[in-house]
Amino acid sequence: MNKLNFNQFLKNNNLWPDASTEKWKYFDFKGFESSTEKVEYNQFEPEIKYIDKTSFDEEIKISAQEILVSKSLKDRIEIKILKNINANNKTSKLDFVMTDLKFRDITIQVRIKSQNDLKINLTYLNSFNQKSLNPTVFFEVIDSDITVFEMDKSSDETLLSLHSKMNLVNSKLNLISMYGSSLSSDSKIINTEINIEDKSCYNHTLFLIKNKFIRYQESVVINSEKAETNLAAFNISDGDSFSELRTEVQHLKPKGISRQLYKTIVSDSSKSIFNGRVYIDSVAQKTDSSQLCQGLILSPKAEIDAKPELEIYADDVKASHGAAIGQLGKDQIFYLVSRGISPDIAYQMLAHAFAGEVVSKVESLDLRKKCEKIIEQSSGAIFEKLAESFGS
Repeated sequence: MNKLNFNQFLKNNNLWPDASTEKWKYFDFKGFESSTEKVEYNQFEPEIKYIDKTSFDEEIKISAQEILVSKSLKDRIEIKILKNINANNKTSKLDFVMTDLKFRDITIQVRIKSQNDLKINLTYLNSFNQKSLNPTVFFEVIDSDITVFEMDKSSDETLLSLHSKMNLVNSKLNLISMYGSSLSSDSKIINTEINIEDKSCYNHTLFLIKNKFIRYQESVVINSEKAETNLAAFNISDGDSFSELRTEVQHLKPKGISRQLYKTIVSDSSKSIFNGRVYIDSVAQKTDSSQLCQGLILSPKAEIDAKPELEIYADDVKASHGAAIGQLGKDQIFYLVSRGISPDIAYQMLAHAFAGEVVSKVESLDLRKKCEKIIEQSSGAIFEKLAESFGS
């Protein structure tokens, strides 16, 4: 096992990003370094264990030293440890330097074939008081229709540095990701690469809830005609937190469909970044693509930076992008308060309506209710604080 300071490890191995490049233009280097200054980098070889009962019927729990898998999944999926596998998508233009596989010797491979209506709960958690969790996870989904609900439950003062890759072949994957709330780690650097083949469909609904520091990068490559991807994200931030979402969708075949929707709410002195890029190759005729970023700023010191991008080389496509950032006016709150609704509930109602379009993307009713509950529980303090200032 290697054990050393994470920041120093990145710098020693030339993995520390370059602040002068466009890809890291908005990154909070000072905040990241201070939030991870005591974090140690650990490289374990985890052991796979099948257990009778977990929190859910079908669950995979990944920690630094072990992978716990529900026995009910044993005959439905194949999971194993691969060594010295470089699973990076070389066509991606996103910069994955902080979770580059150059410093990873181990990949957790999950292979799913010919499964329908399979729901997997995927949980990341640190154990044995470790201050960092650095998994590399590779999902291979073939001829299947599955739902994956992933959540970070690492404790405070922990760095989650996650690199995941998913390869879809003639499949549909609904991925719901929940990062944040009171159960999450302090700092997160997350990279996800998706390769879509054989008319597959990838739906990802991402929730970033009150993270202290997070940078989430997602690259989707559409490598099949009539393949589809739908990306939706909701972020809510307070305090002096920093959140950055960078997405890239590459259309490399004709008649592909992609949709991106990002909604963010910031308060106090928090900062939120969105950088979404759509690339349409010259052969990708009949592509239909759209991306939209909408933001609400709840305090004068909060900040939202939005940068949607289109790069198009085909001449027969439908493509759009846009960004709209505004504030919740006191007139809206007054309207609700004048009808007997308390100010904190009024703020929460308006924020809930704002986030509702993203939450509705979760197909599973049970998981949708679970996401709503987590958002309400985690964001209540923000709206109570706003309510106290109402009318002042």
